[in-house]
Amino acid sequence: MNNFDETFLARWANGTLNADEKQAFEASEEYASYQKLLMASSRFKAPEYPKEEICTNIQQKIHRVGRVRKLIQHFSYGVAAAVLILLSVLFSNNSDTIVSTEFGDQLSVLLPDGSEVILNAKSTISYDEANWETERKIQLDGEAYFKVKKGSPFSVVSDQGTVRVLGTEFNVNTYPSYFEVKCYEGKVETLNILSESNILTKGKAQRTIGSSLQITWFFDTNETHWSQGQHTFDRTPFAQVIRALENQYGIQVENSEQFNNEMFTGRFTNDNIEAALKTVFNAMQIQYTFKDNTVILSKP
Repeated sequence: MNNFDETFLARWANGTLNADEKQAFEASEEYASYQKLLMASSRFKAPEYPKEEICTNIQQKIHRVGRVRKLIQHFSYGVAAAVLILLSVLFSNNSDTIVSTEFGDQLSVLLPDGSEVILNAKSTISYDEANWETERKIQLDGEAYFKVKKGSPFSVVSDQGTVRVLGTEFNVNTYPSYFEVKCYEGKVETLNILSESNILTKGKAQRTIGSSLQITWFFDTNETHWSQGQHTFDRTPFAQVIRALENQYGIQVENSEQFNNEMFTGRFTNDNIEAALKTVFNAMQIQYTFKDNTVILSKP
């Protein structure tokens, strides 16, 4: 099934496959999986949607940046997820728009008001497009850079904290027990998991780790950041640096726990894994071996 490209599912659903494609697909194991999922959905009544108009609008609102994953890289692994996405479009009257990236991907999303969100690797946003005019709110899991148009209050919500703005540029990095916000333009208000509120102006950053540690510092807003080709860190916990490496390059780093008390200041490039590994681990005097997409760390 690896010969089917990312448009295959849409063409199959629309009945536009040619005879050879249709015959090959119906003879495959994946076809049975589709049939089972579609039969389970038969209890739903599909509303009338202008499918061509919806597809056109989606393509107009999403612009890709750098390397962007295909919707179905390996067809057999994407069957269930792809069908569920299709069903959510066809059968849901009021569902959030959800956008995700995979390892090494960056994705630029144009919001209904013209604001822009650039998603870093292994990150997800969701928002209610139908009610966007009355509530500009995005749920974030991972890291994203925001360019917000002026207007009504704009909120970025995560499990670790919330950022509220009117119109500005800022970066949010949020994972379990980690919440970091950097303000590049304008002014933002942050509310972390500790219910602590803080105002960040241009060039000011804030980090909350776990449930007790909060750090505020100033940074150069002209520095190159991840959406421009380099990840940059300032006294960042080693675990977050490892996460960034794994997300960017799709690798697995082993034995990193023994260095969790270390902090890293520096940067690594987004397009050369060998250079990135040397930059980080040589600077921290950590020995490593890299083989079969796995990095094993050790002390000198």
